[in-house]
This record gives sequence, C-alpha cells and structure tokens, in this order.
Amino acid sequence: WSQLAADKKQRQQKEIPQDWLITAPHETTLNVTGFPETYGLLTPQEIEITNTDVDVLLKKLASAEWSS
Repeated sequence: WSQLAADKKQRQQKEIPQDWLITAPHETTLNVTGFPETYGLLTPQEIEITNTDVDVLLKKLASAEWSS
C-alpha cells in the first residue's frame, strides 16, 4: 500500500502547475507572518484585509466597502 500511496502522491504533484508551486520556509522558521507578502500569494488588497483588526474588518464588511 505504501508504494501505491507514493505513486498517487507523485501523480498528484505532477498535476500542479509549476507556477503555482512555492518554496516553503525552512522548517526552523517560526515566524511566517510575512510569507504572503514575500511570495506574492495575495494581492495588496487581500494583504490589507488579512492584516486588518476585526472591528475595522466588520465595519468595512457591514458598509459593503469590502465583501466576503
């Protein structure tokens, strides 16, 4: 079963477009809060939203300035 699982994992990895792949931080890296900005995973607005305090986030959602 372990060979079957390994084959499936390998096929799965080949299906992921290369430009979607990123290099994960080293396993000893404890603070990954800058990861989205560093790797360009999110747009500037998405970064702003994820860095916004909950009270401000709720106000912007309630006023339809931002949507979910």
